[in-house]
Amino acid sequence: MKLSVLALDYDGTIATNGHVDADVRQAIAEARTSGITVLLVTGRILSELRRVAGDLHFVDGVIAENGAVVHFPDSDHTSVLAPRLAEPLVKALEREGVAFQPGESLIDADAADAQRLLSVIRRLELPYVLVFNRGRVMILPQGVSKATGLQAALQMWLSDVIEVRNLEVTADDVRLTIDIAYRVLESGTETSATFTRTT
Repeated sequence: MKLSVLALDYDGTIATNGHVDADVRQAIAEARTSGITVLLVTGRILSELRRVAGDLHFVDGVIAENGAVVHFPDSDHTSVLAPRLAEPLVKALEREGVAFQPGESLIDADAADAQRLLSVIRRLELPYVLVFNRGRVMILPQGVSKATGLQAALQMWLSDVIEVRNLEVTADDVRLTIDIAYRVLESGTETSATFTRTT
């Protein structure tokens, strides 16, 4: 059994300034036509992704909010994988006058406001972390990552074929490594694989 899944980041990978060129969309379409499942992985809030990318049917699935939300365009099914935003956090940030955009489980804000965000989280003693990305900062529940979202999406997508046992994604400035372990349900065979990409 050969699994063919391509997980692509949005900003800075397939999109420039929020826009996906026609050539990139064509390459994704060709990959899908050849039987490769294409998943988009992003820190963006799903509604914001739709605003900048338009129709999401050019991919098979979307892992949004840095792993907290999984969306399948063909069925329009969306699953929230992480706890919903704590209302006291949203209200406290509004009182503080911090500009932010709330998602289902994530808050997106300017990185310049990180100290104010952290101060509110500490004061409320909430189990959230800050994740920085390109001048932005995201507030997420602890334990949520693109890797956990990707693992959940793969399990949802392939639940009748495989059981994803473990998925680890590590990256630095020059190397991306993905380790996946899964069990083929029909045969019970345990399989693992490592994929490495160096830039």
